[in-house]
Amino acid sequence: MSQPAPRYLLIVNGKSSGELALRNAVYQQRNVGMDLTVRVTWEEGDATVFTHQAGQQGFTHVIAGGGDGTVNEVVNGLMRLPREQRPVMGVVPLGSANDFARSIGLPLAPQQALEAVCEFDPQAIDVVLINATQSKAHITAQDEGTQNPVNQRYVNQHYVNQYYVNQHYVNQYYVNMLTGGFGAEVTSSTPKRLKRLLGVGPTRSWGQPRRGDIAAIRVLLTGGRRG
Repeated sequence: MSQPAPRYLLIVNGKSSGELALRNAVYQQRNVGMDLTVRVTWEEGDATVFTHQAGQQGFTHVIAGGGDGTVNEVVNGLMRLPREQRPVMGVVPLGSANDFARSIGLPLAPQQALEAVCEFDPQAIDVVLINATQSKAHITAQDEGTQNPVNQRYVNQHYVNQYYVNQHYVNQYYVNMLTGGFGAEVTSSTPKRLKRLLGVGPTRSWGQPRRGDIAAIRVLLTGGRRG
């Protein structure tokens, strides 16, 4: 059975949509024959919705154009799709840290990053699922073939872009890292504009007054199943 012709969807964080290097890269890749569609996010959760729709529309690749937050949203859209509909994920790093892209050795320049999506062979990676309530967090490591029926049910009800269900319950996947406590609080509370302009220094200083705000939580870690 022949493989379908590659179709690429680039999901760009709206804050990065005006970058000249990105626009030039898209133009160049289209000129050499890349079937590349671009969608731009407006608000939190858009990349998850766009990714889920891409799988249903027959795209073979979904490219996260943004930082680690955009990557996270794309991963959540992919994992809410049946395995047979799940596109390959690529990354064009456009964030302030781009930790995931750096960790796995992806090119950081938009042109080279788009070329890599076309040229690199897909590699399987581990995905972790977090089920959290107000009182506990249940974290399950899953491989890329595992489906969660609760998540799929909420997808079918069009809640794919909602992080919290009934205000107290959350199902989220991640591929990069999980942090909790002081470090996570500092990272989430530091304004993104400040981090982008000044780097890691302001993150540390911004977090100093918040050390007394951290409370303990109970966490359960369980191993996942192989598909």
